[in-house]
Amino acid sequence: MKKIILLVLMVFPLSAARAYTVSELQGKIQEADKNLKSIKFEYSQEMKSAESSKSSTVIGKAFFVKPNRLRVELESPEKQLIVTSGKFLYVYTPRFNQVLKDSWKHWARSNFFFPGLFGSSGSFEMLKNSYQWSLGQSNDPSTIKLTLVGKSSGQAESVDLWLGKDDFIPRRAELKNGGVSLITVLASLQLNPELNPSLFKFSAPKGASIVDVP
Repeated sequence: MKKIILLVLMVFPLSAARAYTVSELQGKIQEADKNLKSIKFEYSQEMKSAESSKSSTVIGKAFFVKPNRLRVELESPEKQLIVTSGKFLYVYTPRFNQVLKDSWKHWARSNFFFPGLFGSSGSFEMLKNSYQWSLGQSNDPSTIKLTLVGKSSGQAESVDLWLGKDDFIPRRAELKNGGVSLITVLASLQLNPELNPSLFKFSAPKGASIVDVP
């Protein structure tokens, strides 16, 4: 199974009205994070490597309710469903009729699904302490660019974020690390929607094999 790693930070409020200091920016981020309770969006994600001319692209949609209810519906290149309501997380691959069962805590640690929104508690502090923050120059007038540069070898080398200048929600993110880039584009964002609790309940399809992740 191909692990899906989406390293997009979902809550980074900025403002085009004036230049913020990094400290002010971080305060805005924490405030916005508190106000965001749920989100729904579509996304595409392209992975490129400096060692190959080929790239791979994932397309899907996601639903999230804080603190740990998540549903990801992958549509391409292969259908796959990821569902959790907090304790266990299930990854279903129709092609194999197989379900991988993991703990939410283990999966969240290894997949960092949108740190700052989908990450576990303390993810903002990790970003604040482990990355050097700066404002960049966006070529798109509808967005504001933010750059995070890792302070140690244990972090991604850099993450560039393009945020909507009016709602301060990322529209695009580019992670670079070790010659690999991961470009994620979000669309059709809905902030704080009412999401049916049934979205986060999982029942294994008939005949599916269930494999516990060690």
